[in-house]
Amino acid sequence: SPRPCDHPLLRARSQVDATCATPTTPMQLGLEPGERYVCGAEPIGRGAYGLVHAALDKSTGRHVAIKAVADVRTATDLRLLLREMRFLRHLPHPNVLQMSDMTCDRSASLAASVRLVTPLFDMNLHVAIRRYKLSALHRQHIMVSICRGLAYMHAADVVHRDVKPSNILLNADLTLVIAGLGLAR
Repeated sequence: SPRPCDHPLLRARSQVDATCATPTTPMQLGLEPGERYVCGAEPIGRGAYGLVHAALDKSTGRHVAIKAVADVRTATDLRLLLREMRFLRHLPHPNVLQMSDMTCDRSASLAASVRLVTPLFDMNLHVAIRRYKLSALHRQHIMVSICRGLAYMHAADVVHRDVKPSNILLNADLTLVIAGLGLAR
């Protein structure tokens, strides 16, 4: 459903729209021309193992984030990446980030070609705290959402081990998810 574009938290989304209108070279993300995702030219963030790009899913019309894995060098790094992928795929909760797709570049090695696709969020909590004055009600909603996500993870015997504002993603409507599951066990 469309959201009002004049809301200050949605300015990031309109910047993503502008970024996605100028696709990057397909080889930069290891995606072939004509594939399902149209990626923005500039990265919107950095994950533990690579850059995160905003993209448009042509099949659904939804905005997504694509984490282009690049810094996997050791067996331990690969094990952490596979663990993160497992958690993103198998912890279905509204307050835990979900992986919607995964793509690979068949011409590169597996560790250097993985692209994780997740929903795109407007910003992380670190940015929201710095840019906006959050009311007590906003702070309460954020804390309850974080606690719900962590409670679900703990019930599944998963410990996040890296909870910090930059690993909490949110939208203007305060939809919130816990991300950064690379160190989870």
